[in-house]
Amino acid sequence: MPGAYCGPDFKSISEPAQNAMIEYLYENGVRPELGLAVEYLSWNKEQRLYMAWLRDLYLHLSKEVDN
Repeated sequence: MPGAYCGPDFKSISEPAQNAMIEYLYENGVRPELGLAVEYLSWNKEQRLYMAWLRDLYLHLSKEVDN
């Protein structure tokens, strides 16, 4: 969303505040593995959408050739 406030850059926050935020996330079960899982799921979805687009394009072009 353009113009939306995204907050400060994490690296610009004081080190104690960064550590407190990281500790909070760990206490609530957010681990680096979660980020990897989200990245994989995102990649997987992108591939499925691309394959569907290729299939649709193939079907469309096949109809054009048959006519």
